[in-house]
This record gives sequence, structure tokens and C-alpha cells, in this order.
Amino acid sequence: MMRKHPLHPIWKHALFSDLEYVDFSNRLESALAAESDPTERRLELAMPDLTRRIDALHHDLRTAFDVEIRPVMTKVSRLERIIEDLSTGTLPLQLRVALPEVSSAASITQQATLHSEQPAANPNATNAAAQTYKLCRGIETVVDLWREWTVGLGGGPSVQFLESNNGTKWCEGKSERRFFNRRKRIVDAIVHCAAGMNDGTSEANLQTVVRRFEEKRSQMKKALIGFRKTLKVLLTKCN
Repeated sequence: MMRKHPLHPIWKHALFSDLEYVDFSNRLESALAAESDPTERRLELAMPDLTRRIDALHHDLRTAFDVEIRPVMTKVSRLERIIEDLSTGTLPLQLRVALPEVSSAASITQQATLHSEQPAANPNATNAAAQTYKLCRGIETVVDLWREWTVGLGGGPSVQFLESNNGTKWCEGKSERRFFNRRKRIVDAIVHCAAGMNDGTSEANLQTVVRRFEEKRSQMKKALIGFRKTLKVLLTKCN
């Protein structure tokens, strides 16, 4: 009231000049000033519920990502790798084309070697006895050589799978087998070096050796066939 009507005669009474009243008035004004704003109070009350709603929304988004988006990203990543192999000419493919019948002869097929490969949904799950494969001549790095050996290129079968399930049957011709044996020396060297590390031939160790070999090959500016001839030096360092 004193603030609204500061000139009212009642405030001239001695009571309002008393020290106890002045102290009381000061404490009351301080308490009123410290009282929280109603809007802030409403926000404080609403925050727990708002926090729960935001957490629930984040959980729904993570679930949707794991269920719907992550599988798509995996497929896109696999497709990108296949396209990269195709565009760089890394992959060979034997393309079988069926031609129309000529007179009474059976259907004629032609095989053409192209720098591409038709992807298979799960190449290692097909009938191993019927599979043949020609090693990729477009490979230039140790990384791609190891990838062809372990997982296959562009959706094709891995050489490791063919070798363990078919023996030498997958590799047609003596020249192809000789080419395989030269590549196999690099693969064996990778496994040998990884075996001498802690945890042995773990995936991490194998990938580490692959990267080291590729760095060394790149520094030496050698093709794979030339790099193969330097393996004795690298194996000595691994021991």
C-alpha cells in the first residue's frame, strides 16, 4: 500500500518510522522479490513430463533407424562396393549368353570375359561343386587381393571358400592355377605375419598386416607380381 499511495497521511504515523517496522518492511520486500515468476514455475512443473516425451521420441527414432534404415544402409554400402569394382575394372566375369538354335544343334553358348561381374545374393551358399572362378586380373593392391580371397569381389564367391570346398576343381587350366599359386604366396605371407602377433590370426591382426603390406608395396611402387618377389624380406621382419 505504501508503494501505491506513498503520500497518504497515515504513513506519517510514528509506527511506520519505527526500526522494527522498517526491518519487517525490508524483509517482506526481499521475500516478494525472491518469489519465482509464475511462468517459470509452470515450466519447472512441465519439464519432467517434457523430458520423458523427448526421451521416448529419441527411443522411437533409434528403433526406427535400427529396424528400417540400418539394413538399407548396409545394402547401399554393398552396392557401392560392387559399383566401385565395376567402374574401376577390378572384376572379371564370364558372361554366358544363350543364342537361338541353329538347325538341329543344341543351344550354343558363348563366353565373353568382361571387366564386370554379375552380383549373387549369397555366392558362398551356392553349390560349391558346380562353381568355377577366374581370378581377377584387374586387382592392383594387396587390399583388393585379400578381399577377393576372404569375401569375394562384387558379390562373387571368395577364393578361400572355393579352395576349401572344391580343392583345385574351381580353377580351370594350368595357367590359371599357376596364377593362383603366385597370388597365394601373398595370402600365405599375410597369415604368417599375423600369426606371429598377439592374438594370432585375428581379423584385426590380418587387416593390420594387409595395410602394412599395401603401404610397403605402394612405397616400393611395385605391382603385385613384383611385390611377391620381396616377400622374403617382409617375412624376415615378421619373425
